Amino acid sequence: MALAVGLYIADSAARRAAESALATVVKERSPGGDVTVDIGGFLFVPPVVAEGRVSSIRVTQSNVAAGRLSLRSVDVELSDVALDRSALVQHQHLEVRKIDHGSVTATIDDAGLSAAAGIRLAIHPDGAVATVPKLGQVRVPVAFRDGSLIVELPGGHQLAVGLPSLPVLPCASGLTLGEGTAELRCEITGVPPALVRSLGSGRAPATASPG
Repeated sequence: MALAVGLYIADSAARRAAESALATVVKERSPGGDVTVDIGGFLFVPPVVAEGRVSSIRVTQSNVAAGRLSLRSVDVELSDVALDRSALVQHQHLEVRKIDHGSVTATIDDAGLSAAAGIRLAIHPDGAVATVPKLGQVRVPVAFRDGSLIVELPGGHQLAVGLPSLPVLPCASGLTLGEGTAELRCEITGVPPALVRSLGSGRAPATASPG
């Protein structure tokens, strides 16, 4: 019993060290706020040693700069993740080699969208309420087209806020509006650049899944 407990404690420590190492890589590659990493699975070391895999990895970064936008957070979820075993065992580096599939979700709040658009906006599930000079508060549609968030103002005017590709956010689509937030999500089949230690590593960059 004591041996099993000791092995579990050692495994948990190895998982925490790997999570910390990957968080450091993301922080280096993606300027922004705090980074948290969660590696899934009951045990960490046995599947890595035996198969070089973990069931899932989730990475969350706060306050990510994206052009004129400040994203409240970006969440990256990866499933069936292949790791570089030699890098982990020999150098204590967690390097993601490939994934089966994954998703990225960027969350934008009222403050971030308002600052980027230059007018006060309150996001709601059916659009936004804009405070427009001389008109006061008006309901306006919000959409995501051609890589930009589009706010349709009265009189046929538009505000377009571009969302560039980022190391932690290689693609964006699928706009969902909520109370005070807008989410952009896309499915990926490759490893986001922020999770790759070296640009010259030869790993496939993240690509959006078709459909």
